[in-house]
Amino acid sequence: MLVPEKLNLSPSLLESNNKTERGYIILLSTQLLTIIYTVVVFQIILRSTSVILSTCYTFGFAIVGMAYTWFTYSMIRHFSQSKAVIWTTFVIFLISFWTGLIISNPLDPMDMESTTYKILGFINQVGSFIAFTIIMVFMVRDIFAGQHTIVYRLWSAACIYFNIGFIFSFIYGVVNLLGVNELDMSIKPNFTGYMHCVNYSYYTLSTLDTPYVNAGGLFRGIGVLQSLFANLYIVLMVGRLLSKE
Repeated sequence: MLVPEKLNLSPSLLESNNKTERGYIILLSTQLLTIIYTVVVFQIILRSTSVILSTCYTFGFAIVGMAYTWFTYSMIRHFSQSKAVIWTTFVIFLISFWTGLIISNPLDPMDMESTTYKILGFINQVGSFIAFTIIMVFMVRDIFAGQHTIVYRLWSAACIYFNIGFIFSFIYGVVNLLGVNELDMSIKPNFTGYMHCVNYSYYTLSTLDTPYVNAGGLFRGIGVLQSLFANLYIVLMVGRLLSKE
């Protein structure tokens, strides 16, 4: 059983740590919900022929994704007091989220071959990548540089680990958008295609054999980098969790 560590912290700093820890717990819960929605529920939708069900799933993802995006963004207030950093991150999140809604709207679908679609899709994927990476950098700095209890470190370590899967899904999304069916010839660069990118990312992160046997060399190469990055993170994190400093 884990025994909470007693840290020599001032009351204000201890309260700040407690608030941040609660933020990690909420974020982790949202991450798990999003993963289940994009990996498990998505497979059920793929087996359905109902257009209504597919449309509901798309709008459902907008709600789940918005919650995950918001709780991820809210973490930055625990790490930085700079208004420039906070507002810049917020604007990037906002732009990437709304461009995603525009191009993924099933009631008014855009032409995937149009220049506008590719530009908005690129802004959505790259913007999301930048925003989530900014938050993860703060999280990594917090867990490695700060003085925290083992429980605090475990919550934050889990959030960072799951965040790796989402960050790389945006990279796969860009490749699938700009490449020539890099993931599979039958997978288009639309909302469903991005869900496949999320699946590919988490298959890679979990080291399970991916069902995307036709994935191109670029996807596989990025997958190798993702695996190496995740494994290095685990090694460093184990060392940090064992550290008493």
